[in-house]
Amino acid sequence: MEKQTKALTTAIDRDRAKSALKEKNAARHNHWRSLSYQLLGAVHHPATEVQSAGEKVYHVFEKYGLALMRKSYSTQTTLIRSFLMDLSEPDMQQPIELISGCTERLTLLEAAQEEFEDSRLKLQTARGKERKLVSATRLKQEVVSLVNKQLVVHLRAMQQVDDATYGNFARTVAKMVAGTNLQVKRRRKKTEKA
Repeated sequence: MEKQTKALTTAIDRDRAKSALKEKNAARHNHWRSLSYQLLGAVHHPATEVQSAGEKVYHVFEKYGLALMRKSYSTQTTLIRSFLMDLSEPDMQQPIELISGCTERLTLLEAAQEEFEDSRLKLQTARGKERKLVSATRLKQEVVSLVNKQLVVHLRAMQQVDDATYGNFARTVAKMVAGTNLQVKRRRKKTEKA
């Protein structure tokens, strides 16, 4: 049972890694959207030098656009890297500096991109190692089977052998297992009705 418990924990960790990746992607999207708003603000700035700087940087941004956020993870990664490289050109440095907070926003976007890539690499590495492992659903079924078919049977036998020593414990465990099994049955009935 210890083997199944460890494998179940590993499978749950894999699900957490997927959630972390989604969070990193959402952070990346927030910085991308914020940059869009910031550049639009610069394009409409009353000072002509800030306005022309905003137009120059926004022109580069427009090549990628907000539609970038609807692309696959790998496409987004490639496009954001390309965008950051376009803005690293020497002729883009002065316009970026003229737009208040633009340098900081680009730094935040780059950091969010790096965090996303690190998280994705960790997930892919874990997936590669775990391809040989059984899914969490399958492991859960094995653990439930072990508890219902072996642990409960063993405890009942021990209760019959020595009720004074094992009786209370066996009844408590049996009650807990029965309660859990009842909850599972109720959940199944709800999903079948839906």
